[in-house]
Amino acid sequence: MTPERLQQLGLKKMDIPRYFTKEGKSPFEYDPLGNKINWLAEEVKVTDDLGKVIFVQPSVRRPDFWSTLAIKVVASKYFWGDQIKNERENSVEMLIGRVARYFSRQSINQGYFTQEQANILKDELSAICLNQLAIFNSPVWFNAGIWEYNKEAG
Repeated sequence: MTPERLQQLGLKKMDIPRYFTKEGKSPFEYDPLGNKINWLAEEVKVTDDLGKVIFVQPSVRRPDFWSTLAIKVVASKYFWGDQIKNERENSVEMLIGRVARYFSRQSINQGYFTQEQANILKDELSAICLNQLAIFNSPVWFNAGIWEYNKEAG
């Protein structure tokens, strides 16, 4: 429903309740059940079919419940930035946070949510993605929010 249609129906902004998050609790610190999330930092190494190393990134942060395969895919494909210039994302939190902030900003810019509701959207999207309940497709991870790092990107 567009913001214009909401107005035609006499409604203000859309409303989104919290379901996976709690007010004042970071979705990167607490899971949907309120348990503390344990984070690990490790080197991510991807090899080809012959065992040759084709990608390495040190000190990548991930929740302990993420599989090795999941973090290899995310770090090698979706983290934004140049490792050589020390500009690359290095944690699942940075990646998901970038995308969630993008959707939060757009929900305000396009007139769907108030700041308070946009913050709930950001937290809920973060919790959903971090806990692998649902996930965006590749173009979202490649593009959403990259201007935070480079104003000319995208």
